[in-house]
Amino acid sequence: MQLIIPDDDTIHLLAIGYSKVGIDFLTRLWVAAKISPPQWQVALIALLYLQKRGIEINGMRVLGADVLLRAWLPEANMVSKFSVDKSAFTAAKNTIQRAVRELQNTHSPVVRLKQYTVTQLLRIGAPEREKNFIK
Repeated sequence: MQLIIPDDDTIHLLAIGYSKVGIDFLTRLWVAAKISPPQWQVALIALLYLQKRGIEINGMRVLGADVLLRAWLPEANMVSKFSVDKSAFTAAKNTIQRAVRELQNTHSPVVRLKQYTVTQLLRIGAPEREKNFIK
């Protein structure tokens, strides 16, 4: 498989798309699990890394593995190179996983993260005036 690196504008729109989707998921997760959220910026980064491989609990896919993130994100042990505190990152990742597990264990409705195509993420990330131009 050949990895194609998109231009900066496309990367920017994808980052916004992933962020909007991630914030929505994390907000629903924190409310449903009644958990105080960790720092948002770190929680979003932790979520992206969890999306890289996906999360399955008792045979139920909560987060699907994301092919783009698997290809583009560096290994998790590199996050400190990008000014992300490793212990805060690990704590956020553990908090997300714990919240998902607790919802599953209490038989509460599980909060799932919908998977989007690249085109859908670009539309989500685009300003309103540009959404119709994305094919």
